[in-house]
Amino acid sequence: MFKKLINFSIKMFIRFFPSEKPLLFTGADSIIKLASLVRNSGHKHPMLITGKTLLKSGRLNEVLEHFKAIGCDVTVFDGIPPNPTYEVIDDGLKVCI
Repeated sequence: MFKKLINFSIKMFIRFFPSEKPLLFTGADSIIKLASLVRNSGHKHPMLITGKTLLKSGRLNEVLEHFKAIGCDVTVFDGIPPNPTYEVIDDGLKVCI
């Protein structure tokens, strides 16, 4: 009985407070479009969260350069391992704050 009440409550919450649909960028230069959207939204200090491999490969250099060119000071947190723990998330929050 209690489980049914919980399930019903969750369904009602979702119905009355739907989540926003995610904004999806695809294709060539999609990451540049995303960076421009971040800046145009008034954010000047975004935080880029990534794994060490992607950062070391140089694949993010173009994105970081674009952020710099449009006046953003990016903080990079590259301490994300596969299957991160809550401790890793806390570390990221410390960098953000």
